[in-house]
Amino acid sequence: MSRYHPVRPKKKKPSKLPLRPIEGENINEKYRNAIEEAAEALYIERHGATLDASLLRVKRTLALFDREIEKLTDDEDPNHRWRISPSTALQWQREQQRVIERIETLRNECWTIARQMIDEWMNAKNTDHPEQATHGTAPSGPDVSAGINEQNRGSNEEGDQADAGRQ
Repeated sequence: MSRYHPVRPKKKKPSKLPLRPIEGENINEKYRNAIEEAAEALYIERHGATLDASLLRVKRTLALFDREIEKLTDDEDPNHRWRISPSTALQWQREQQRVIERIETLRNECWTIARQMIDEWMNAKNTDHPEQATHGTAPSGPDVSAGINEQNRGSNEEGDQADAGRQ
């Protein structure tokens, strides 16, 4: 048996601790994810799903027209009846462009609104808990430093007056 009692290992010094990942990247990723989730919710709330379904219908119709064109070039049937006429297909293409532009506009609007909402929420959260906003640092700025300098001057003047009284 050992005559020495078991000893706990010493704690590592802060310089020897393993490096932790930078939290700034993590915060930025969380911020971006929160904005994306809010933007997606706004997009659905503002009938974005309806626009997506409309775009899908337009794409299916245009795909049907494309298949019909391919079949027509293969057969060359003189009595061919169009399911979707070329003029109708042209209208569907215009509709597709219009729907795509509307989707892009709506997504950009939702992204902007979501970002503003998240920023306002974060600012409100920081004003509710100001100690978290400053991370425990001492207040600084011209007002604070001027007050400190005035206090120091006052104590020096009192000390000077006391020294003058002794002489």
